[in-house]
Amino acid sequence: MHKVHAMCTLCTIVTIGNGGGKSEMAHIKKSKYISFRVTEAQLKEIDMAATDAGLKAREWCRDVVFEKLGHAPAITRSERLLFEHLLRAQYLLTQGFQLLADEKLTGEEWKRLRATAKQRASELADAALTNDAERTNQRSRIS
Repeated sequence: MHKVHAMCTLCTIVTIGNGGGKSEMAHIKKSKYISFRVTEAQLKEIDMAATDAGLKAREWCRDVVFEKLGHAPAITRSERLLFEHLLRAQYLLTQGFQLLADEKLTGEEWKRLRATAKQRASELADAALTNDAERTNQRSRIS
């Protein structure tokens, strides 16, 4: 798992598993640069996309490149909120339809289910993102 160091854009913190369930942190200094030329219109488009993502243009461009290479960057706060809402709706649909199929859905049960979905939204999102990361790591090891 790669994380950007909060204090230094020239370093990356790499989590290295040591087999015992714990992890070590290693700093890898980023010393290489990539630059490219764009038109004024392209720069405006990049700046707008970066602003929408809550990033600086260079951070947004770096994220786009790494995403293209298969190293998906962390999702933004807005994307996380949207993702949690989507998972909450999925949870309500699957659980609600199962209760309907079992003829156990009552008004009180639906209220309880809605409250549970609201409380568990973050947990459900964490689990889904972890499962996706594990599947991605398995695929990359196979390739």
